[in-house]
Amino acid sequence: MSLWINEKVKQGIIELKAVHGAAPIFAQEKNDKIRMRPLVDLTARNEITIKDDERIPNQRMILNSLGRARYRSKIDLSDAYFQTRVEPKDVDKNGFKSPFGCFVSKVIPQADMNAQGTFMRIMSVLFADYLGQFMRVYIDDILI
Repeated sequence: MSLWINEKVKQGIIELKAVHGAAPIFAQEKNDKIRMRPLVDLTARNEITIKDDERIPNQRMILNSLGRARYRSKIDLSDAYFQTRVEPKDVDKNGFKSPFGCFVSKVIPQADMNAQGTFMRIMSVLFADYLGQFMRVYIDDILI
């Protein structure tokens, strides 16, 4: 955990800062069963957050529409939410506490209930000219 925190501080993604109501952080096993993913427990904050109405696209429909293509490609956006900055006035709402101090995240936390919808909306705006023609966005994947 300390290596991850030090890396994110150096990258400018998080910073050491004492904030009121900081959430606890824990490590969750990744799908490969080898690596761990640090996650902030945002359960309390998510309970009082207004839910985003962004709908996740139907995965089967996306795959069917791409199934007719001669060539297909999938781009998995690594650490997608870490590339999405939070408004500076809202950074203190992303506080988390660890054994190594209290920090704030300058990017969307993965456990934020609206992270998927926010990220997909950003991708939809960025790629509006291509969506439906030869490109689809599904959560943090770009399908061509």
